[in-house]
Formats: sequence, structure tokens, C-alpha cells
Amino acid sequence: MSNILKRSFFSSKLFLIILIIAVGLMLFNYGRIYYEQYQITKQINSLQQQANSLQTKKLHLLSLLKYVSSSSFVEDQARIELNMKKKGEHVAVVANTSSFGAEQTNQATIIHTVTTTQTSTLPNIVKWWYYIYHITHR
Repeated sequence: MSNILKRSFFSSKLFLIILIIAVGLMLFNYGRIYYEQYQITKQINSLQQQANSLQTKKLHLLSLLKYVSSSSFVEDQARIELNMKKKGEHVAVVANTSSFGAEQTNQATIIHTVTTTQTSTLPNIVKWWYYIYHITHR
């Protein structure tokens, strides 16, 4: 009787439905685990790329810090920002020797002188108005 009962249970529709549900659940869990593993791998690759870019940025900043800490940087900045020179060093100023440039400089000086003379006769409030709104009086 038990042999017949086993045989009839395994060949029944109920067993087939239970088997299909069990296989479906196993496939669903496998798919979920595979997707999670894919997401983790993707995140690991992204973090490795980010770590590599941060490493190169760190090396660049360390080399910049080394240069800024050096005496050559201090000398360069003193020359550029403070217009300083070393002992024994001579500074040469090259003037614009073209007659066209000289005429422009003279004209600019004359225009500036003329505008200051004209604006000096204006009332103070008008001068402030021109100054605030960047208007040049001609």
C-alpha cells in the first residue's frame, strides 16, 4: 500500500505543482543573488577607479606642495608679486620705442589730463554719480 501511495503521489498533479513552485523559488533566489553580485562588482570597479584618480590627484598635490615649499617658488613670487630682485641682479625695463606707441601714450596722458580738468569744475554729487555708474565725462 505504501508503495502504491508513493507512486501515486509522485505521479500526481499536486506533486508537479509543488515541484514547479520549488524550482521557481530556487531560480528566483539564484537570479536575485546573481544581480546582487553584479551590483557589488560594479560598485567595486567604480570605487577602484575613484581610488586611482584620488591617488593621482594626491601625487600631483604633493609635488605642488613640494614646489611651493621650495625656495625657488618663494623667489619667483617675490619677483612677481613684490617686484623684488636678487643681490647682484640688474633689472632692465624695455620701453616701447615705436613712434606709434609713444603717440598713444601721450594722447592717453592728454585725454586723462583734459578729463580731470573738465570734471574738476563739476559739482561733487555729479562726480560721485559718474564714479558709481562708471560714466566718463567728455
